[in-house]
Amino acid sequence: AFAIRDLVAALPALSTGLAAAESASLAAGVKDIAREAGDLDKSGDAGDLSATQAGATAMGASLAKLRSITRGVK
Repeated sequence: AFAIRDLVAALPALSTGLAAAESASLAAGVKDIAREAGDLDKSGDAGDLSATQAGATAMGASLAKLRSITRGVK
């Protein structure tokens, strides 16, 4: 989860040419991923399977949102 967080954190610098609204959505998505990575770490360390699964699902949804924002960005 932390590797994904770190890779996602690099997206804003690599995603030039986005509209202001898309840039704001991208920044919010980066924050969501960072929070979700921390949540996954905590739930995994606690052995809480249901929370870990929910966190993985949430992170997947956030990644899909980021993918739609950055699709076609060069």
